[in-house]
Amino acid sequence: MIDIAGHKDICRQLRHLLDAGTLADEPRKTGERVLNRLSSDIYVVLLGPETEGKDYLQEVLAARALPRTEVRLVAWRDDVNFQDADICLWVTSGFEHAEAEQWQSAPDRLKDHGFLVPTADTDSAFGQARLTALGDIAAEEFYGLFPIVTGVGTTDPQWDRVEGLVREVANMVRLGVQADADTAQMFLRLHQGKEAGPPDPAVPPRPPSARDGPETREAVTGVYRTAQDALRHHIAALAPLVTASEDADVQRILSISQETSAAVADVFSSSPLRDPDFVEIRENMLSAADRILLMSLEGGVAPAVAAVTTLLQIRREMEVQIAC
Repeated sequence: MIDIAGHKDICRQLRHLLDAGTLADEPRKTGERVLNRLSSDIYVVLLGPETEGKDYLQEVLAARALPRTEVRLVAWRDDVNFQDADICLWVTSGFEHAEAEQWQSAPDRLKDHGFLVPTADTDSAFGQARLTALGDIAAEEFYGLFPIVTGVGTTDPQWDRVEGLVREVANMVRLGVQADADTAQMFLRLHQGKEAGPPDPAVPPRPPSARDGPETREAVTGVYRTAQDALRHHIAALAPLVTASEDADVQRILSISQETSAAVADVFSSSPLRDPDFVEIRENMLSAADRILLMSLEGGVAPAVAAVTTLLQIRREMEVQIAC
């Protein structure tokens, strides 16, 4: 079940943080994008040449009234902006060459949330050879294959397959909404209560002390080591995912990457040190966490690769700083 009240509270906190005007330009832009995503509907797009099947599924999904969801029906061969779609149901009779060509331009994140839905008037019209061929296509290009008989009602024996498809879509919507909320909470974790205000002119800067040099260096190195430990702990969970011989769990990789970068950012944010070089690296760590957060919003293989690459760069940076 989607926690509507909880989402409203997260939106309220995000708006308050953004309206305060204390964030730097880049974090503010990231926060605005996160808030926009959290406030927007999940778009379920019905594509493909089978008009009757799309009309039927639009009615079925509308009757289910999924929260924070808008169902859009796109006419066959119309220009499709795949970037606007979160979930796709490709309704077809055989997924012919022209259909495959159009679907080829869909981003990986949408293919991971795409349903290949062959339709027929009766069960016997599908044919095992046809379903086998479509199953092979779905295994490569879609989340799954969901053949349905159109026009059936809740009392028909074939309704179970329609209900199964709707249940999968509803679950995907729920996971998407929760992922948006998790990302928003991660942004709040990175920035809420850590806004950098202007220095107080009434408080003169503390004069340097002879003890500042070695003491500060030791303290700074301690922070780097703590960040390195946090990084190592979280990256251990990534290793089996990124080295898997089968298809990687992209969303899981992005989720762990997001949590890892936030853990490192927490280490730096909690330190009171003001060494100029340290402050610069701290800001770099916060920026990296924001970038990975945006990658998780985008989804897909390329952002997952970029997120892992960013973590490896952070690890290398920690190694260099500790060795200095």
